[in-house]
Amino acid sequence: MLGKITFIAGAIVAVTMLSACTSRKELVAQCQLEAARLYPGETLFSGDKISEYIKTCMQAKGHDWNDGNPVCQQAQSATFSGAMSTCYR
Repeated sequence: MLGKITFIAGAIVAVTMLSACTSRKELVAQCQLEAARLYPGETLFSGDKISEYIKTCMQAKGHDWNDGNPVCQQAQSATFSGAMSTCYR
């Protein structure tokens, strides 16, 4: 019985750790999918709403926009900038 409880506790810890290791690329993809569902008439390249939603979504997941990266500073004016996973920290 104790072995079964230990196994279940270990599995819970492993799942928790794996979910915490979700990459920024995966998180951006999740946010893009949410944005596409929320704004079905827009594309990543045609609307600021999607880019802003992605940035807000990423912030809610604990990743702020990286203003210190020169590439991100230039990309910030582009509509699709919110989808650049390298621009989050």
